[in-house]
Amino acid sequence: MIENTNNELQKKARTDLLATLQKQKIKSLRLLYRGGADEGNIETIERYPGTWGGSYSNTIQEYRPLENENIEDLVRDLIWDILDDNFGSWYNEEGGHGTIYWDMKNDTIKICHNVMFMESIYEEKEGL
Repeated sequence: MIENTNNELQKKARTDLLATLQKQKIKSLRLLYRGGADEGNIETIERYPGTWGGSYSNTIQEYRPLENENIEDLVRDLIWDILDDNFGSWYNEEGGHGTIYWDMKNDTIKICHNVMFMESIYEEKEGL
């Protein structure tokens, strides 16, 4: 029951935030995040008056930061929850990083996620 309640709260928060951002004529957001060693951070939030193409290319018309710190905090909280739901402990151990695109017109979110890991190669030689 708690999980369903959290999902409903997340949907409501997303719907409310989307309406607020659309009122500000924001058509898309790009967020950069990075985590590791048990810490994570949404490092950058960029807003654009245009939308990302189907390929999410870097042909961006214009960049503007979000103007309201409270809205930025709400975006960070929502995206953190979405990352946690989809990539679990993305900020633990060696961590992960990526880019998130949120298209306001279609209310679609695309996450381009990278997992960082330590590699180990075991070798054993005997009777040399």
